[in-house]
Amino acid sequence: MRDFKSIRYRREHRGAIIEITLRDDREIRSNGDLMVKVMRVYIAGPIGDAPDKNRPAFDAAAEEWRGRGCFVINPLDLVPEGTEQGECMRIDIAALLTCDMVVMLPGWTKSKGARAEHVVA
Repeated sequence: MRDFKSIRYRREHRGAIIEITLRDDREIRSNGDLMVKVMRVYIAGPIGDAPDKNRPAFDAAAEEWRGRGCFVINPLDLVPEGTEQGECMRIDIAALLTCDMVVMLPGWTKSKGARAEHVVA
């Protein structure tokens, strides 16, 4: 993934300003004498056609990876409800570019958005 300090996304959408800033502010954790940079993980999977936007699967994966000590980006938490899919994908891809790893949820191959995220990763 790319090395950066921050990515800022700002756009007007339906009369409102959507503004998201993603910073590479991962903390350094000490494990005895070893200093470890926290891994940043992006969760990708089917959203659009899934019941409840597949939130239970996204939340379970996020909890699992947080339990492993990772900083997790869940795309369902990034954009306001009602945002168009194209706009969501622009925001999600910007977030994905900040990550060290992508976790692909079951059914991702049937999702255009998740397949695009897989290609970008």
